[in-house]
Parts: sequence; structure tokens; C-alpha cells
Amino acid sequence: MPEPRKIDKLHLRGFYRWKIQFPFAIVVFLGLFILAVYLKHILGDWVNSEVGTAFYHTFQDNQGVSVTWYFENYGDAEYYYESYLENFRYNRWNPYAPPLPFDSEDKLDFYLYGPFLVYGFAFISLFVELFNPGTSLDFLIPASIKWTAIVFDALSVAMIYLIIIGLKTFKSKRAVAHLAGISGALAYIFMPMNLLYIDASYLNIPQMTFFTLLALFLFLKEKYVFSSIVFSIAWLSKQMPLFSIIPLFFILGKKTHFSFALKRFLIPFILSTFIFSIPWIFLNPFKYSIRIIGAGRSLWYATLAEEGNKHGVTLAHSLLYGNAEFLSRVYVYLNVAMIPFLIFYIYSIFIAHFNGKQIAENETNFYVYNTWLIVLTHTFLSRGVYKYYDAFFNPFLVISSILLINRLVNLIESNIGNEKNIRRKKVLHILSKLIFPLIFILSIAFIYSVNWGIMISSRFLHPVWLLLLFLFLSILLPTQYYRELMMRENYKYFWRDIKLIFSMIWFRVKSTIVMIWQKISFRKE
Repeated sequence: MPEPRKIDKLHLRGFYRWKIQFPFAIVVFLGLFILAVYLKHILGDWVNSEVGTAFYHTFQDNQGVSVTWYFENYGDAEYYYESYLENFRYNRWNPYAPPLPFDSEDKLDFYLYGPFLVYGFAFISLFVELFNPGTSLDFLIPASIKWTAIVFDALSVAMIYLIIIGLKTFKSKRAVAHLAGISGALAYIFMPMNLLYIDASYLNIPQMTFFTLLALFLFLKEKYVFSSIVFSIAWLSKQMPLFSIIPLFFILGKKTHFSFALKRFLIPFILSTFIFSIPWIFLNPFKYSIRIIGAGRSLWYATLAEEGNKHGVTLAHSLLYGNAEFLSRVYVYLNVAMIPFLIFYIYSIFIAHFNGKQIAENETNFYVYNTWLIVLTHTFLSRGVYKYYDAFFNPFLVISSILLINRLVNLIESNIGNEKNIRRKKVLHILSKLIFPLIFILSIAFIYSVNWGIMISSRFLHPVWLLLLFLFLSILLPTQYYRELMMRENYKYFWRDIKLIFSMIWFRVKSTIVMIWQKISFRKE
């Protein structure tokens, strides 16, 4: 047993190490944020001046041949978001009210999001106004929309660094953690989709992305209540993070107990969503619920109707683009019933339940699974997707790449100790030092290539790109997940836990009703 004096020295050493590392991490976090804001501002303005927000970008190549890039870009920032901010902050506009008489172009009635999107615009506008006192609304409103996109995108850059250095897998390799975190953050600054759709066109992805990154960071840190609250903010900015809640609930339930997962994650998520929905949920309950849950889109957008083709595309459009008309129409019937999405989403829930403890306790598998889940929901979303939606999964691809590379390095290092041949041992040692930067560069090049391929190809090929990315990530999932899906008894345990969850929910509801009734009866007496 160590002597008390030695124990004190160990504690002091750890304390002084923390005193050095914590301020260093804060300085790097802020440095990355400021650098990202500056670069995204400069590069975003340059991209905007070169391509604008045009749906297509046509130019002449070196041989004089006309080339078209199908960016599928949108001018929503100028057309919609500026109206949202101006009317919300200065005209007391209710985003979920019936159409207004002066809104002849339906700019305001097209608000299809939770309240935190416009809250974010209003919050950043306060700082824009602070640094530009006395400026006119003609400058303030567009500048606020621009800086909202850039600031939250830059915060996601810094969050990548914070997530990487906070992982237990790098606990014994602090220098590697900081280097990997900084490298991942810098790589994300120049992500093609983010530069075009967020930093140049100011589309509405970055708030959701930042809060989802923060929520997953808190989840792994076992701050489940805070994680659930941040998830509420994320999905009330844009809907996508909502699909992570049920799988994460099962993951936490299998790691601990479902009563704990209910109390510390699901119930706080529901309560915080309700609280954040005040006053809108009381002012316009039906329209508010439809807007945040249904995202304002009917499933006719998923058909092959001409008017629907102007909006999000699905795999049915890709099949029709490839002259597979019969298959495209079959997919439409399935898709309108949400069958492809439900099949794969339920499949993701089974994986979360069958492997919950292992996913929760293995940081690499946790982030790879959540990245796979995000791409899954994008690929099979019944009402279709836009290209700019894909900027959401870019930071998760970067984090997953770093973790998978680190797993490979750890595997090589573990073989060094078992290797008896001195020459092979030296080769493995050199390889362990070179493989991280080499594969990291290749991984980032791959992510950039996927970004660029999606951006310039026909929008009707976009779902095919997503399907290929989904299949690639499916290969990266541990084979154990697929073996667990083949075991019949796992489904028995699943239904047993479903019954248990509903019985616990019913017990809590009944207890709450009884408690309220007793208080009312006591007051009457």
C-alpha cells in the first residue's frame, strides 16, 4: 500500500497538471473559435462573391467547355430569415400565429422551426448592435443573420477540440489529444459544405450542430440532465436531433437502469422541451406542435409530383433519374407510408438496446454509432433532404475518424509489446508514429471529397451519395452489433423492457395525479 506522503504527492502532481492543462485548453478553445470566426468570415465572403446563392453554378473550364455544378443553394437567409428576425425582435411577431395580412409572400408563415432558431438570430443581433451602435436596420438585420451562422459554426469548430481532449481514450496521451483536437478543428474550418451553405449562404444548420455536439459531449461526461436540456435546445432549433433521443435513452437504460434513464434523461428532456415551448405552446398549440414535430412539410413532398421536385429529394427521385421508373414508384408508395425510415430507425433502436452498455462505455463506438444514426435519418427521411442538411454530420465524421484512427494506433502499439522480433518491433514502432497523421490526412481528404461530390453532382444523386455513406459507416460498426440482431432472445428482452418502461411511466403519471388530487382535496378542507 502506498505511503500517505506518496499519495499526497500523487494528488498534488495531478492537481498541478490540471492547473496547467485547464487554462491551456481554455486558451486553445478560444483561439480556435476566434480563428474560425475570422477565417469563416473571410472565406465565406469570398465564396459568396464567387458563386452567390445560385441554384446552379455554370462556368467555362480551361478548354472553354461549359461546366455546371449543381450546388442546390438557396437564398433563404435574405428571403426568410431576415424577415423572421426583424418582425420577431421589433414587431413582436408570433412565429406560430395565423398568416398576417401584410405578409402577402408568406415569408413569415413559412417559419417551420422551433423557437430557438429565431432566438439565436435575436441573441446575436444584440452583439451586432452593441459593436455597431446607431446603425440602421438595413445593415443590422442582414449582418445579424450572417454572424449567427458564422459564430455557431465557429463554436462547433472549438467543440471538436473540446470533445477530443475530453475523451478518456486519450487520457494517457495528452499531447496526442491536444494535437488531434486542434487538427480536427482546423480541418473542419475548411469543410466545403460549411463554407458554401453556412459561411457564405448562412443557412440554418449551425445552431443545431453546435448544441448537438455539446449535448453528446455532456452525455459522455454523464451529465445526463444537462445533456437532455441541451438536446431540447438543439431540436427546437431544427428537428434532426430529436431522432437521437430514443436510441440514447435505450443506451443509458442499458448502461444503468431504465428508471434512472427516465428520471435523468427522458423526463428532463420532455419537461425542458415543454418549458422552452412557453408561451407558443399555449398561444397556438396546434400550429406550434405541427411546426416543430412535422417540420411543416406534408408527405406529398416525397412523391414524384412536379411541385414536389422543387423541394427535398428522396431515393425515389434518384431511381427515376437512373431510368428505374417502376422501382421509383414502388419506393414512393413505401416512402409515403414512411416504411423505409421506420424500418431503419427501429433497426437503430434495436442496436442501441442490444448493445447499449457497450456503446455507452466505449467512446469510439459511441461517436461512430451516433454519426451512423445521423446519416441514417438523413438518408431515409421520408419527406426528402436538401444538400445543405449534410453540413450537420460533418463534425461527427471528423470526430469518428480521429477515434477510429486512434483505435488502430492502439492496436498496433499493443502488438509491439508482444512482438519478439526486434526488426519487426522497430517497424511497428515507426508505423505507430506515422499512421495517425497519414490516415488522418486521408480521412479528411475522403470527407472533403464526399462533400465536394455531393455539392457539384445533380441533386437527384444526393440520396445515392447518402446511401453509399450510410453503407460505408455501417461497415465501420462492430460486427457484434449485427450478431446481436440475429439472436432471438434479445427481442424478448426488448419487449420485456418496453413493458417495464411503460409500467414505470404509468406509475409516475398515476402518482403525480394522486399527489395533485390530494393537494386539491387538502386545500378544500
